[in-house]
Amino acid sequence: MPKPIKSPTLQADRKPFAEFLATLDFGEVNKEATDALQDLVQACGDTGKAGKITITLAMKPIGRTGQVEVETNVVLKAPEAAKGKMILFVTPENNLQREHPKQSTLDGVLNADQHAEQAVQKAPDATPGQPLRAVG
Repeated sequence: MPKPIKSPTLQADRKPFAEFLATLDFGEVNKEATDALQDLVQACGDTGKAGKITITLAMKPIGRTGQVEVETNVVLKAPEAAKGKMILFVTPENNLQREHPKQSTLDGVLNADQHAEQAVQKAPDATPGQPLRAVG
C-alpha cells in the first residue's frame, strides 16, 4: 500500500487557507463564499431547514514550470420555503374558483377575495421605519 503524500513544509511556514481563499480571483471567491454564507444563514433561519455551501478547488500543474492552474466553484444549496396549497372548485365550464359554484351566497357575508380587498383598502399608510401592524 503506497504511503500518502504529505507536504514537508513546516506548520509555521504554511499560509492559512483563509488567506489563500482571499487571494483567489483577486478576492472574488472569498466575496462569493461570503455572500453565499449570508444567504444560507437567512434561508435556514426562514425555513427551519438545512442547506449547504460547497467550495471546490481544482488544481492542475502546468508542465514543470512551478505554476498551477486553479479552478474554483462556490455552490449554494439553500433550503426552499414550503409552497402553499389551496383548494379550488371546478365550475361547469372547467374553470377554477374559490367559491363553490353550486352554493348560494348570503347577503352581508364576504368571501375571502372580498375580505382581502376590503382589508387592503382600509390599511393605513405605513410610516417609514415603523413596523407594519395588523388591520382587523
